Amino acid sequence: AMTPGQTKITLSKLLLYHKLIQVSGYEGKRAIVLCPYDAGFESYEKYLCRGDCRQDADVLVRSTETTKARYSTSDDKKKRIFMTTISNLRSEDGGRYWCGVTKTGFDKYPSEVSLEIKKVGKILENGKTRQINHSSVRNRTVLPSTTSTIVYCIYDTSGTTH
Repeated sequence: AMTPGQTKITLSKLLLYHKLIQVSGYEGKRAIVLCPYDAGFESYEKYLCRGDCRQDADVLVRSTETTKARYSTSDDKKKRIFMTTISNLRSEDGGRYWCGVTKTGFDKYPSEVSLEIKKVGKILENGKTRQINHSSVRNRTVLPSTTSTIVYCIYDTSGTTH
């Protein structure tokens, strides 16, 4: 039980002390994650990790590795931004990541990253297929008309076409 005047620190209050970086990209394309860090950490190793980042297996790529699998990195020490490019995005890449700085004791996590993967739809129009982004069909009002156009949307979900 809490006594009057006692302050309860909630997780949401603790999360105010780090930045949340929102990144989005389309399946098959690439996403760039920019991780800013504080002055004094220019010479430290930086990394991008997934999940709770408690073990080395959670680390996807380090600043000491310029390329590793689908990840490539660069560290702009003047602007203090650690950049990771994730290529050939997959739907399972979506979720939470952390930018980390390796240091003695506990590592520093200056930023949380939320990566959203968007699907690319295909329109079959007059027998020809063309790719469209969801943003181009969002917020469109369809007005009734005397002539009708049939638009087929084909979405490729986990290898099956509907």
